[in-house]
Amino acid sequence: MQDFLRCVKSRARCISDVETGHTSTAVCHLGNISYKLGRKIFWDAPSETIVDQKGHPDAEANALLGREYRKGYELPKVEPA
Repeated sequence: MQDFLRCVKSRARCISDVETGHTSTAVCHLGNISYKLGRKIFWDAPSETIVDQKGHPDAEANALLGREYRKGYELPKVEPA
């Protein structure tokens, strides 16, 4: 908490910033997807998608990267800048 407060004041990067958290949890999610499918998967980090060995999108695996939200709890659509 002290690190967070220090970073709020100084605008410096935290010891464990959101990018580190995203990367760490992504590895866990990918492991679960691989386990659920019963096969290897291949992660394309720049596009943050799962691809096959030839680099083509893996539709079955990519479908498990997200989910449908209940009515009223949807996330807003955000267009890239």
